[in-house]
Amino acid sequence: IRGDAVTTASDVYSLGVIAYEAVGGRLPYTVSGSLETIISNILHAEPERLSRHEVTLDLWTIISKAMAKE
Repeated sequence: IRGDAVTTASDVYSLGVIAYEAVGGRLPYTVSGSLETIISNILHAEPERLSRHEVTLDLWTIISKAMAKE
């Protein structure tokens, strides 16, 4: 989304988003509204933490590390 080179980090981030959706049943960011709003959410918002009944602390740590902005 930033226009940076696609690297292994891009793949890890994508896998984190897929894991979040697979476990939580929803996307980690709000994807409604204007394209500008959606891009801003992806770049700046932190994903909502999945609840304890959805995921263990260890799995949440893995998913959130994979989706780290840096």
